[in-house]
Amino acid sequence: MSIVAKVLGRVLIMSIVAGTDAELRGEQAAFRKGRNITEQNFVLRNIIEQVAEWNSSRYLCFVD
Repeated sequence: MSIVAKVLGRVLIMSIVAGTDAELRGEQAAFRKGRNITEQNFVLRNIIEQVAEWNSSRYLCFVD
């Protein structure tokens, strides 16, 4: 593979990533550079613990 093809490929990837990041909401953290889901997991765990403490019903839906 030539150096020109590598550079062009890298420019294309950077353009796609920048466009995608601009469209995603700030809450979207997984699979994004420099972001992780630690805070989202912490919040979800607290909600589940509080619902169990209050002996209330809970419904969870995970969309992948």
